[in-house]
Amino acid sequence: LCKKRILLRESRPPLENIEDLVYTALEQQHQSLVSLTDQLRNKAGALTDMLERHQIARDKLKADLKAKKHAQDLDASCLQLQADTASQHPPQEETLHTKVTTMAGEVPPAQPTAILNGENAAGRFSYEWL
Repeated sequence: LCKKRILLRESRPPLENIEDLVYTALEQQHQSLVSLTDQLRNKAGALTDMLERHQIARDKLKADLKAKKHAQDLDASCLQLQADTASQHPPQEETLHTKVTTMAGEVPPAQPTAILNGENAAGRFSYEWL
């Protein structure tokens, strides 16, 4: 609308075609509208890029979730298999040390040389040497 008004004013005969306050205001409004349109285009492009990045991240998260569900199903299967096996074969007496029998008789187990403390953050076991 602003551009149309400017064109109408410019199509007047040369004697009537003057630059007055109205013409100056129309030019300023036109420049402002052009500038804001460019800004909106830039923002729309940035939002499109952001949307694409978010869709890629969403797809990666979906794939990760699928892999984790699969791993959880495998863990559940292993636990079920372990429970089934345990029910079929009751545990025998567990000892920390192996008994050694020689011709002279039973040899007492040796004292442990290290204590297992458990997993650390890197997934490795730590030992405390005695």
